[in-house]
Amino acid sequence: MGPLIAGGLKYPTNQPVQAGIQPHEYRKKTQNGGYFPLAIINNHPILELCPNLRIQALVMVMVLCLFIYSMTEFRLQRELERTGETVTGQTKRQTRRPTLKWTFFLFLRVREVVMVEDGRRLKRVTNMNEELWKILRLLWREYENY
Repeated sequence: MGPLIAGGLKYPTNQPVQAGIQPHEYRKKTQNGGYFPLAIINNHPILELCPNLRIQALVMVMVLCLFIYSMTEFRLQRELERTGETVTGQTKRQTRRPTLKWTFFLFLRVREVVMVEDGRRLKRVTNMNEELWKILRLLWREYENY
């Protein structure tokens, strides 16, 4: 029984990847005109994409990421305008229109520290300042619970 091909997806049989070929070599071999494995479990490709669908899938993921990025930036700027609050921008001035790239950069210094005390593991978040808490509060209250 050969592989089942439906809608550009190839569901291979339970034939393992050729013996002696490493996953990165298999990937290199199949990317040149063949099917591209989305996932390999126990040396068996479980789902593969046709070459033209591979490009469409990657573009879709990129567009989705950019959409989420721009919506998060819009939401932060809208909440800053609505509340009348400001945050420090890249130029060290107060602004109501920070870029999300700068906001993510501010969060790079935040660390989660795990300490063992009396046999218990305690997690602490360090390097959080009032401005970072304000950004979290303006985005979504659920983020403050992190």
